[in-house]
Amino acid sequence: MSSNRAYLKPARDRNNLRVTLESKVTKVLIDPSTNRAVGVEFVKYNQTIRVFANKEVILSAGTIGSSQLLMLSGIGPEKHLTELGINVVQDAPVGENLMDHLTFFGLTWTINASISLIIPEMVNPVNPYLTDFLINRTGPLTIPGGCEALGFVNTKRPEKYDDLPDIELLFAGGTIKEDYIIPKMINLNKYIRQEWAKYADTYGWSLGIVVLKPKSRGRITLLANDINVKPEIVPNYFDDPDDMKTMIAGIRTALSIGRTKTMQAFDSQLLNITYTECNNYEYDSDAYWACAIRIMSSTLFHYSGTCKMGPRGDPTAVVDPKLKVIGIQGLRVADASIIPEIVSAHTNIPIFMIAEKAADMIKEEWGYLKKSR
Repeated sequence: MSSNRAYLKPARDRNNLRVTLESKVTKVLIDPSTNRAVGVEFVKYNQTIRVFANKEVILSAGTIGSSQLLMLSGIGPEKHLTELGINVVQDAPVGENLMDHLTFFGLTWTINASISLIIPEMVNPVNPYLTDFLINRTGPLTIPGGCEALGFVNTKRPEKYDDLPDIELLFAGGTIKEDYIIPKMINLNKYIRQEWAKYADTYGWSLGIVVLKPKSRGRITLLANDINVKPEIVPNYFDDPDDMKTMIAGIRTALSIGRTKTMQAFDSQLLNITYTECNNYEYDSDAYWACAIRIMSSTLFHYSGTCKMGPRGDPTAVVDPKLKVIGIQGLRVADASIIPEIVSAHTNIPIFMIAEKAADMIKEEWGYLKKSR
């Protein structure tokens, strides 16, 4: 269920909705005499266009895009903006507090049974899988992106089933070694790709390990006063050593699953692909896994927090609890960038919730929604 299908498609025929394609917003227009957002400027087919708002501008460009646009519009760290020749409208910690769910993709088990997913088999026209999916919507191609089960575990107190988890386990019913997406997403080097290719037709299963509540914080910074120059993303993964400890604990939790009676019924064997960079460490030691983690981890694209929500007296906050940009009138941010601390879950539905709540607050403020008693 995409946001397009859930929200935009049902509203596409409304008279008060206009969607403009091939359009890139370059800045929020702010009246310097009142510190009020009055509209936006965007480029479409090489033409610069300005649109103005009677009430508010709502920025929903994402954790990276919203922070970039705010800074290009003069809202951000004063010193940073001044160095780039941007007129400062409001000094604010925009771009700070960057969080993400880093994921380790290095654990795969082989099995002695031809029951798991092998992508070349699934898309081979000789097999019935494509026909089953296109005609009957059945078969292995109906799986949700290859991730068939999720597990949430508190590695510090695993016996407390009602406690808050610190890791997530992503179960894939295949080795992912033959996957066309994962190696490219992780940007594997040539050597590891060659090692993975040896197991292209191997039946097995895999677990991705996700650190849910990272203590490390990164930042987004501008490289130029130009919307077409991509900002610098400094994730600072494992800047806090506790995050590495949690990831290693997650790996050991995953290894224990491979040893369970259920998984051993399929003769599950850990596929030990060693990495030359880690040869100086004893295999299965914490130091070995720390080395492997730095090689085989990747973003889960859950970037959050760069326009942090907080009370108006909080020096680390960019927006207040009504999502209004502090110090600026008529401007709100409604996306993952406002999340103060990343959620212990995938961010898709929480971001929908943020938008739903923002819509209610906007309607209430402008008299379109009766205040609840």
